[in-house]
Order: sequence, then C-alpha cells, then structure tokens
Amino acid sequence: MLDMSELIHDPDFCVPFVIIKNRSSDTWQDGDPVLSEQQIQVEGVVTPTSSRDIQMLPEGDRRTGMMTFVSDLSLEVSNTITISDYCLFHGSRYKLVSIFDWSENGFFKALGSFVKDEEGAVHDI
Repeated sequence: MLDMSELIHDPDFCVPFVIIKNRSSDTWQDGDPVLSEQQIQVEGVVTPTSSRDIQMLPEGDRRTGMMTFVSDLSLEVSNTITISDYCLFHGSRYKLVSIFDWSENGFFKALGSFVKDEEGAVHDI
C-alpha cells in the first residue's frame, strides 16, 4: 500500500480548514434531538470538485460550488445514525455529500456542497 498521508501535511499542498461534526445527544427539545457541534481545526488539501467526481454523484446531489476536501481525519455523511459533517473553508460552509474512504492509504476524500457564506446567506441544499 502507498501511504499518501504525508502529502496531506506537505506545505506545498495543504491549507487549514475546519471540520464541523454535528452529533445528536441523548436530550430532546420539541420532539427533535439536541445537536452538539464540535469544530476541529485541520489541515489538508482543498480543491474545486472535478467534473469526473461530480459524475459519480447521484443527480440529486450534483450542485454548483462544490469543493473537495482531503484529510487524514475520518469524515461522515448522513445515514440512519449520523448527520453529515460540514467543512468551513475561506468563510464558506460546505455540507459533505459523498465520502471516499482511502484510509488504507492514509486519507479520506469528501465532496462538499456549498450551503452558507460567512454573511449567513444560506443557499439551497
């Protein structure tokens, strides 16, 4: 196996960004679980999502303004147990819609869809 994790921290490629993990707690409010938000400062590779990666998504998840995040930290998308992680990069929030688990090679690759900018303008998800 080829371990690519060293490239994630190489100053020629890496940039800082924040991973936001929303997890439900054991408490409920008005019938909905109360979410706890954990923000984790990481460094990794961030690039615009390629057309090849977008083609691998279901049509309903294809959006404009998508970014690709590569990190050595495990990332998650929504399923029956968890809620999607978000990434903050240059003042914009991206909801992760697809994860590629390359942990055998030292990294996770995630495609994120733009949902909010730092002024708080929310875009469709």
